[in-house]
Amino acid sequence: MDMDNLIFIYGSSRSGTTLLSKTLGLHSSIHQFEELHYFDLLRREQVPNEDIAQNLIKRLIAIEFFEGFFEDVDYVKVDVEFKRFAASLPTTWHNLSYDDLFKLFITWTINNKGKTVGVEQTGLNLLYDVQVRNVFRHRKAVGIVRSPYAVLSSQKNRWKIGRNGKRKIPRIELFKVFLKYNPWLMARLWVVYNRELLNHDSKNNFLLRYEDLVSNPEKSLRDLMSFLDLTFEKSQLEVTNSGSSVELESNVKGFDQKRIAVKNELNMAEKLIVNIFCGNIMRELGYDVHRISALKAFPVAALYFLILVIQLPLITLFNFNNLRDLIRKTFKN
Repeated sequence: MDMDNLIFIYGSSRSGTTLLSKTLGLHSSIHQFEELHYFDLLRREQVPNEDIAQNLIKRLIAIEFFEGFFEDVDYVKVDVEFKRFAASLPTTWHNLSYDDLFKLFITWTINNKGKTVGVEQTGLNLLYDVQVRNVFRHRKAVGIVRSPYAVLSSQKNRWKIGRNGKRKIPRIELFKVFLKYNPWLMARLWVVYNRELLNHDSKNNFLLRYEDLVSNPEKSLRDLMSFLDLTFEKSQLEVTNSGSSVELESNVKGFDQKRIAVKNELNMAEKLIVNIFCGNIMRELGYDVHRISALKAFPVAALYFLILVIQLPLITLFNFNNLRDLIRKTFKN
């Protein structure tokens, strides 16, 4: 298999990256990682000293094994796993860069799970693909796209779902989710992500539409597994119908085609904004663009823009580190 041992899933928020990651994770050879946020939050260029190196591994262990971003972590258990990792090191801590440590952690986790390859879905990895390819020189990436109408509809109500989601999300995190929604910003971010995906070459990148995955999962997965040089397994069709970390748990298995239908959650102004920003790429990806009366929708669309002017400083105030580079790229382009 001419690829590294970590598959990267790329896609904008609410595009089905979690569903795809879980589906791949049902394969007997693949371990599904948590969103590790290594490239956007944890990585540094300099060589760490021993204490910093050990703290990096402990942070990765907390995230991967104990949901260490939101939950209270039992560091006694983290230390147990850390000692297991330290015993597997092929050299001393002093000789290892951040990237060396990350690759060792990935390989150690995959081996301990009895797998041969892993899959990771941190959303912002797409914007760090140059760094990703410097670390994983033969990496394969799977990009997943979804209609922006559906993406914005899901993003709009994400904070409501999070109140009763499968993880205990702190109130401040739910407020941040609520604060981030604005159709001007969300539509522009959708363009940034999906333009990046369309610019990737096809040799080491596979592009998949969410709607195709849900409506014809077996064909979509057979094509995808062929790209990954792995054999499709029927068990991959038995994915549970729960989404990202803030969605409700579900014991229903299989792909729910009802998810393809776009709920009527967007008003005319929001749809107009989507059309303005996303229309060309939507057509390129095979999506229909709704006809909207610009005259009727413009006043509310303008109001959303004024609200955005207020929101952007608040986003900075609440220190959205994970959105910083994305917003820069958004308005740079």
